[in-house]
Amino acid sequence: MEWKMKTLPLLALCFATTPSTSTRFQASKAASPKYSGADYPRERYQHLAASKCNAVPPQLGSEDKLPSPGSGDESKGTRKKWATRTSRNGDLDDNLERFESIKSAITGAFAGSIAAAPIALLSPNRLTAQWEFDHDALALSLALSALVYRYAVREDPNPMLKQGVVAAFAITRILALLQVSNVCTSLPLSCGAPLGIADWGMIGRGLYIAAESFIAFGAVAVTLEKLFDKGLIKRFP
Repeated sequence: MEWKMKTLPLLALCFATTPSTSTRFQASKAASPKYSGADYPRERYQHLAASKCNAVPPQLGSEDKLPSPGSGDESKGTRKKWATRTSRNGDLDDNLERFESIKSAITGAFAGSIAAAPIALLSPNRLTAQWEFDHDALALSLALSALVYRYAVREDPNPMLKQGVVAAFAITRILALLQVSNVCTSLPLSCGAPLGIADWGMIGRGLYIAAESFIAFGAVAVTLEKLFDKGLIKRFP
């Protein structure tokens, strides 16, 4: 039964993908060797599967088993870690890619922080402990966004992809930092005019955070693109 379980799916796939099934079946039948005895069904199935797929008949035995992923039975080099440009050994240079990622992260943290500094200093809570914590967290987010930007954009010239990465990080930060006013009530959320779920204070706070976030993460993207073009940082292939 085991050889049938292995051979029949192959037959089904080959019959489904072959345009002239009946013609190929008749040809394979005519070319089939003479079988006899208990081996007839097994050898017949194997020969038919091979003729349909233009392959050598598989030698299926009860001991044949497919290696499971990660079991260590797979031959080395059959899978590549990366799906794109490879080095001489058939894979990307991991150390080189790590170095380029580190450069991207450091660049993103500095470029975004410098771009956001003028707006950050306009905050009424500037130089407080909470202000410092928020902008330390922003620097880490900028470094992470630079890493994601390099791996997501790669060599794709699509501007929507680049803008999407920037918007994803900026909008996430806006929603994380925005707080409801003291006048808001829950179930359902109601904060009064003008939007019901947000009053004028929340809108003003949200616009401030949005300006700071989009400028910071946008500066990361612009700076990386400039360095990509100059070859100071390599794009991920």
